[in-house]
Amino acid sequence: MSKNDPINPKAKAKQIYHANKFSMHLVESLSRGFVPSLSSVFKSANHAIKELVDNAVNYRSDSRLEITIDITPDFIRVQNIGGRGMSVEHLSNFICWGSGEEHEIHEISQYRVGGKAAINYLGEGFRLWCRMTGREHHWHLNDPDFSSRTYLKDYGSVSPADLNDVPKELRSVAQEHGYVRLEVVNPFSKLRLDPENLARDLGNTYKPLIEAGEVRIKVNGNLAIPSDPILDEDISKIDISVKLEGITVCGWVGKLARGPRQPKPGLTLYSKGRLILAGEWFSQNPFAKGALSSFYGELVLTGTTLNVDKSDFVDRGTSLWSELGREILNQAAPILNELRGQGDSVRITDRDRRLAKRVRKELEQLLEEDSGEGEETITVEEVVERVVKKPVTVRINSTNDGPGSGRSVTRTNISVRYETIKKDILVGGFPEVVIEAWDSPARSTMRVDGVRRQIVVNKSHPAYSMANARFVIAECVLAEVLGNRLHETSEYRSEVDQLLATWASKEEEEIHE
Repeated sequence: MSKNDPINPKAKAKQIYHANKFSMHLVESLSRGFVPSLSSVFKSANHAIKELVDNAVNYRSDSRLEITIDITPDFIRVQNIGGRGMSVEHLSNFICWGSGEEHEIHEISQYRVGGKAAINYLGEGFRLWCRMTGREHHWHLNDPDFSSRTYLKDYGSVSPADLNDVPKELRSVAQEHGYVRLEVVNPFSKLRLDPENLARDLGNTYKPLIEAGEVRIKVNGNLAIPSDPILDEDISKIDISVKLEGITVCGWVGKLARGPRQPKPGLTLYSKGRLILAGEWFSQNPFAKGALSSFYGELVLTGTTLNVDKSDFVDRGTSLWSELGREILNQAAPILNELRGQGDSVRITDRDRRLAKRVRKELEQLLEEDSGEGEETITVEEVVERVVKKPVTVRINSTNDGPGSGRSVTRTNISVRYETIKKDILVGGFPEVVIEAWDSPARSTMRVDGVRRQIVVNKSHPAYSMANARFVIAECVLAEVLGNRLHETSEYRSEVDQLLATWASKEEEEIHE
């Protein structure tokens, strides 16, 4: 009988037989095999060490938190004095993966796995000493094979540490201050550990807390100091203040001057006391004009949700993130326009507005029409269900009657009824089509203006001026309409191509007539 045999009585799941019926009792279990996947989120030793610093910062108190980091061939020590510290109950939470005390939304720690995953990334094991604020007892935990073992460990009964087992310098910490000393033992030789680089990295990562005097960090005795960007004094900074649906953004934007060790251009985003993301552009195109490489800003976001390794925002996947970005860029527009050398935004002409109205009317009529006698008409639901129709090739004649005249267009005999789209996708009727200009690689977007839906086509996009503007508008409208329902890129692109070909054919026929 194999170990994985489902009727093995030692297996995790319990099986019960009843005459000809078979049932199985399923019990959720946890394996340490998932630990390497958690550690894989770290991009460097610095990244993992910052995760251990986050734990200290998360439990800081009203007094200044003193964090010291020592890097040696034998261990990586991260110690904090002045925070809450840890009791034996907190140790019990620490050794549990994904469970333990609940975290408030304003706290850095959220997922209860990061510190242990960081240890697994950095070295073979750990040893830990701690004491909670106002408490008498010290505690000690030692796990030398933490990263290599494949089983969940039973640490047994834990008693207060004997003072002889507590490092001398920790015994003298005043009782009103909590402390935690975590040492990752036997660091992996493959790691690139540069104390000077780490100090600079930590200074910039925890810049808000360091400048506010809440935290002080030393790495091998060297103070971690934030570096300030050098700004062009000829362009005044602009204050940014945005509040949308529980997320608040405040800070400033300006222009970087030329100089060494300048920060990454774009927006530097801080949240919960630490740097989360540098070089954020909120979909604008930093390469459209070379001058935008000097655009820079520092923003503090509150009310956001961070991902596991604090390198991005979970909110990025929401429409709210796009709205935040749009408002931030609107407030930063004076500097962005000056850097582009445009002054005013691209001008929207009466011709643009007429084109938008005309294309909207033509596409609305196209979608209302049946495909005609002998051709099959299907609904949007059938398109979504990926119904494949036999493609046919049609020939579109040009005014040239000579050899090689005309062109062939291969498309599927599918016509989407406008009434179905109106009912299932475009509640309230076909969207209004408007032309605007903004700096972004996006050609178009869908938005709601009051109760009306609008498809906004970006005149600043190079395709608008370099190609047939009328065709670009039509393609953007169809892509926005069908893209909301047909999630498969190839699927909705095929449908867009078909409708574009039909629309272009009608246009050409009108010209011939």
